[in-house]
Amino acid sequence: LLITVGFYLWHIASSESTKDESTLLRSTGKAVATMIVLWGALALVGHATGGRDILSPLSELSAASGKTQKIELPFEVTTDLATTQQILDNARDQSQPVLLDFYADWCFDCVRMKRTTFTEPSVADALQGWRLIMIDVTDTSDQSEALKRHFNVFGPPATLFISATGEERFDLRQYGFIKTDEFLSLVKAAQ
Repeated sequence: LLITVGFYLWHIASSESTKDESTLLRSTGKAVATMIVLWGALALVGHATGGRDILSPLSELSAASGKTQKIELPFEVTTDLATTQQILDNARDQSQPVLLDFYADWCFDCVRMKRTTFTEPSVADALQGWRLIMIDVTDTSDQSEALKRHFNVFGPPATLFISATGEERFDLRQYGFIKTDEFLSLVKAAQ
């Protein structure tokens, strides 16, 4: 889409109707068109390497180069209420606090959190001893709707903090993207 828009803008800036316009206006139009085409090309390369962030299309390449230390949190992924309840009961029996994350592949902020906040070593350190559950509601189904109703969540991303006694800390419930520093503050408050 970016490449198409870029070429279209280039065509408009080069067309006969703009010949009468100032050279500065035509040059600016061509410069903007070139930048949009380049951004589109970078987005294609980024997508081919597994990137999903249009604002940072080459983030996967920089992460793969080893310059940044990223980790993957050990989330238990579930899509139904029975499995989720079993994990929660088990965590309560073991007196473990629980981080419950509602996630969907189509949710931009969910993917952003998964690739940024949840890959930070400081977050992994703060969540030592926690049970981590990711409720995947990517596919809209009776099961995903039952999960959202049970937890009274309208949609992803939703982050719930559940104490070691099995009680949710409603005052800490969050919707939307959470930056690392804010997330660490929430974990500290939940302990």
